[in-house]
Amino acid sequence: VEFGTSIKELIDSWNIGTNTWLRHHVYLRMAPPGTGASAKATVLTFLVSAWWHGFYAGYYLTFVVGAAASNAARTLRRALNGAAVNAAETHGPLVKQAYDVAGWVLSKYALDFAAVPFVVLALGPSIRAWRNNYFALHVGLVLVYLAFNVARVGRFIPKGSRDRQKTA
Repeated sequence: VEFGTSIKELIDSWNIGTNTWLRHHVYLRMAPPGTGASAKATVLTFLVSAWWHGFYAGYYLTFVVGAAASNAARTLRRALNGAAVNAAETHGPLVKQAYDVAGWVLSKYALDFAAVPFVVLALGPSIRAWRNNYFALHVGLVLVYLAFNVARVGRFIPKGSRDRQKTA
C-alpha cells in the first residue's frame, strides 16, 4: 500500500475485498468496461464507501475529496504518463523514475490530507485542520481541473511512444 506511485494503486491496494466489491457492484454498473473511466462513477463509488463506513461528516469529507483527487490523478496520469515514458526513452530511465517518485509523493500527500476528516470524524475540526494547511489539496485539485478541463493544457503535452505506434 505504502509504495503505490498513484492514487489508484494506493486505493486498489488498501482494502482489497471492499475495493473489489465496490468496483464490481457500484463503479462498473455506472461505467461498464469499454466506456472509459467515469468521474461520476468514481464519485458515486466513493459516496457509497462513505455511507458504508457510517454517518460521520468526516467520512463524507474524506471520500468526496478522495473522489476528486482520484479523478484529478487520472487526468494527470493520462496527460503525463506517455510524455514521461517518451522522455525516458530519449533521456534515460531516470526521467521515468523521477516521474514515479513524484507520483508517489503527491499521491501520499493527497491521501494523507484527504484522510484527516476520516480520523477526526467531526465537521468543524476537519475543516479547521484543512484550513490550517491552507486547503492546499483543494487548491491543487481546482488548478488541475481548470488546467486540463477548461484551459485544455493537455493538448500541448507531447504524447508517448505508445500513442505514436497507434497512429503509425
